Amino acid sequence: MVGVVATILVEITLISPPDGSVLYVLQGLRTPSGPIAEMFAGVLPAFAAVLLLMTFPLVALYLPSLR
Repeated sequence: MVGVVATILVEITLISPPDGSVLYVLQGLRTPSGPIAEMFAGVLPAFAAVLLLMTFPLVALYLPSLR
């Protein structure tokens, strides 16, 4: 569980503003080009998922508990 959360959080740091290293690379590859704000708005569901898992950790443990 800790490894999964740590991996998700590392990925979130690569896409979160103000750094957003991965988003700047994807913005350069995107055609037709648009505002970088669209890229940052696109990662909001990932932030919501992390917030959900941090608030309710049993959500992440539900499927493994079915075994």
